[in-house]
Amino acid sequence: MRPRILFLTNQQNDAPEEDLVLIDYLTKDFDLVVSHPVDCLPHLNSTQGIIIRNIWPTHEYQEDWDDVKTYIRDSEIPSYNPLVFKGDTEGKDHLVVLYEKGYPVIPSIDNVNDLQKLPTSNSYWIKPKKSCDGIGAERLGRQELLDRRPRGYIIQPFIEFECEPCFFFVDNRFEHALAEKHRLSDDHAFRYDPSAGDLSFASQFVEWTELPYGVQRIDALRMKDGRLLLTEIENLCPYLYLDALDDRERSSFVGLIRQSMLMVFSSGDDGVAPMADETKSGTSHLLED
Repeated sequence: MRPRILFLTNQQNDAPEEDLVLIDYLTKDFDLVVSHPVDCLPHLNSTQGIIIRNIWPTHEYQEDWDDVKTYIRDSEIPSYNPLVFKGDTEGKDHLVVLYEKGYPVIPSIDNVNDLQKLPTSNSYWIKPKKSCDGIGAERLGRQELLDRRPRGYIIQPFIEFECEPCFFFVDNRFEHALAEKHRLSDDHAFRYDPSAGDLSFASQFVEWTELPYGVQRIDALRMKDGRLLLTEIENLCPYLYLDALDDRERSSFVGLIRQSMLMVFSSGDDGVAPMADETKSGTSHLLED
């Protein structure tokens, strides 16, 4: 019996094609129920698992998504990726946490009162904690930042860099790397051959998230002096840049994801992962609707 899997996606965002490729591929092994997160409640207790894919921009329905996340986390429904609540599962707060701990991260704070913790800069980027793709980000001068005192934002110094590499891991094993010159102005992705030092850099963040399985993307800046600095840990539903891979590479990468999912969703006594307890009920406004 093929596992019945809830495939969460947002086909109204700017890049629905990638998930259509995955859906077509995964239907060979799974019975997929495709749904937007806001519409998924009727399906949650009749599937053996959930795959969370390109559901962004979640900040447009943040309250509803937080309700669904909490329900999934508290239920027995296995999800891919698991909701470990580290990395970008909860937005950009992890950047402040990692910077405080001394990891090689773009210097990040979330309170103007901590500005002395950042390198001196004439201008700063502010980024909404719950946003994506640079939506809502602004470049502010130092005095403008002090006058505005933004809340709910990550504050970082403006940095010049060479490129933006990203490292892909499946079940905590490195798979491949891509890079872009500048994600907001030139999003053409190209192959990136990482050094041993690059892989050590990316692996420390994979270890930090403690994700038991799934796909992670570690995003970084390659500085002009050669250093790498983390920009974000994408371990909720990372965009996979499948269109940047050739046919062989794409087939290999998606094949690894398929194998990983089969391991996760075929772990129950009857050949599939255990279903959620149908008596569970949510306490939020969405789950009560």
